[in-house]
Amino acid sequence: MDILINRPKLADTLDVSKSTIARWMRNGTLPTPILLDGRAYWTETDIREWLGSLPRGQPQKPGRAERRARHLAPVTPIRTPREPTDED
Repeated sequence: MDILINRPKLADTLDVSKSTIARWMRNGTLPTPILLDGRAYWTETDIREWLGSLPRGQPQKPGRAERRARHLAPVTPIRTPREPTDED
């Protein structure tokens, strides 16, 4: 029997947000889910096949940590006073 994956688990597995999964569902990017009690599930086989069908050689999508780090303010190094030298 194939394992069913719900939307939160799929988002976690693919390292995207649940809203990205919802958007991919709306625009047909993901395989058609199985609906049980109004909730979407995908089989592990369908997701593996879908991932295998994606183009190869694309740059890796940055993970959540890298995406979040982009929004942080850059760190400005603290300058310390220069020690006087014999040339000064």
